[in-house]
Amino acid sequence: MRAFLAVASGGGYSRAAETVHRTQPAVTASVKALERELGIALFERRGRRAALTPAGEALVAEAGPALDQWEGLKDRLKERLSGEAQGLLRIGAGEAGVLYLFPPF
Repeated sequence: MRAFLAVASGGGYSRAAETVHRTQPAVTASVKALERELGIALFERRGRRAALTPAGEALVAEAGPALDQWEGLKDRLKERLSGEAQGLLRIGAGEAGVLYLFPPF
């Protein structure tokens, strides 16, 4: 699914391969396997570019949120089992905030 979404957002298999850290043939094979499993074409191949079919557009709309849910599952499960918040916390602050809130050690 990650390979499919990478091709959909990047418009091509080579760029998608870089995004998901796989080879271009592996990405192509993954997308073809997904198309076989679903029994529908997800892309129209136009030379080196890939354009989403209506079925591909529908899958992007469903798969993006589903993949986000799946990837957050590990942290949510840890939270539920431990009762403690899990995950990454990013705090942004200007220079003054950093100097006063986080004094040097």
